[in-house]
Amino acid sequence: LMSRIPTPPLFIKGVIQMIDRIPPQNINAEQIVLGTMLKDSRCVEMCMASLAKDDFYRESHRLIFDCVITNRKQPKTVADVACALIERNLLEDVGGMPYLKALVECAATDRKVFENAIMDIRAKAQTRFIFVVLLENIAYMTSELSKEVKSRK
Repeated sequence: LMSRIPTPPLFIKGVIQMIDRIPPQNINAEQIVLGTMLKDSRCVEMCMASLAKDDFYRESHRLIFDCVITNRKQPKTVADVACALIERNLLEDVGGMPYLKALVECAATDRKVFENAIMDIRAKAQTRFIFVVLLENIAYMTSELSKEVKSRK
């Protein structure tokens, strides 16, 4: 009976081998974008139009991004973001004030670097999403195949 179970397509074998690997991400690009947002409030609108919180790989970066874009009525300084994180009891979880200050040091000085970092974050997030969908489909196909094998017994 097991000999009748079809061999999974090659791409499924490749996906299965990737399960233990670190998902696609670019921490440096995330730091550039967040640092630029903290340094230059004019860049926040561009980020809000291009990125979502869940596009960031690191949870700490998601939290910082969320604090920068929440209640976007005025420019946010590092101190504003730190206060918002303190209110949520999350400042230390993201690395504290030293990490926020270090992000500002990562800010892009060239608009093209900033735009490329945004595009890379988005591309990595899309790749992670596709990977999750593939895994869900593999799980579904495996479940259906298992049901079919059991029904033949």
